[in-house]
Formats: sequence, structure tokens, C-alpha cells
Amino acid sequence: WERKKELPAAIEDYRRALQQEPDSAAAMLGMGRSNLRLGNLLEALDSFKRASAVSGSLAPVALTEKARIEARLGESKTALDDLRNAAEA
Repeated sequence: WERKKELPAAIEDYRRALQQEPDSAAAMLGMGRSNLRLGNLLEALDSFKRASAVSGSLAPVALTEKARIEARLGESKTALDDLRNAAEA
């Protein structure tokens, strides 16, 4: 899903995947990254929050992505906390 015009279709694919497997951190990360590339910061943030809550091995990735958005939204303390948690995970 490299092309921006394909991202809405990718998001729909991730939604379908999450209907089949609601705790799929990989699908949540993919949906978050697709939304981020489209500029949908709040939707992306939600996906990364969900992924960090359900995933052990992917939690550091989800927390790092979450921190990037929080920093863009001016939530620097929360972003730093998430980066610390990602480093400890």
C-alpha cells in the first residue's frame, strides 16, 4: 500500500482483518500508518493506542508511532512517556 491513492482501500482491508481478528496488532499498526499518511492523526492515534494495549512484541513500535503523533499534537509529556515505555518494553 505504497501509493497514497491506495490508502483508503488499505484501511478498509485492515478494518476487515480486524473484524476477523479483533486483537491483531499488525492490522491496527497498518491501519494507523495508513491513516497517518493520509493526515488522519486522530484515527491513527486511536489505532496505535489500541495496538500498544494488545501487543507484546509490537508494543514498542505502536508506542513510538503514538508518540510521534502526540508530539505533533503538542502533547510532549505524553509523547516522552510513551517513548520511555517503548524503550522499556
